[in-house]
Amino acid sequence: MNGVAPSEVKDELNSNAAKREELMATLAAADAPPPLLHPEMAGLYRQKVTALAQALEQPETRTEASEALRGVIDAIGRRTRASSKSN
Repeated sequence: MNGVAPSEVKDELNSNAAKREELMATLAAADAPPPLLHPEMAGLYRQKVTALAQALEQPETRTEASEALRGVIDAIGRRTRASSKSN
């Protein structure tokens, strides 16, 4: 049974260490990634949900608001199903 020459193992380790150092330097110099959501997204969502809740309380807007709510729930369900299929 022939083994690997120690010099080959040492060369491979040195090569991997150099690659790791290069990647660490690249990572350190990289810009921060952009935010996944707009910073004002939570506030906008809160406003829309509040408006939807108020519309559900009014008889003249209840039907339209109910349809909008069904659409939101359906969209969340589709997104959840799609993300669970991709994992």
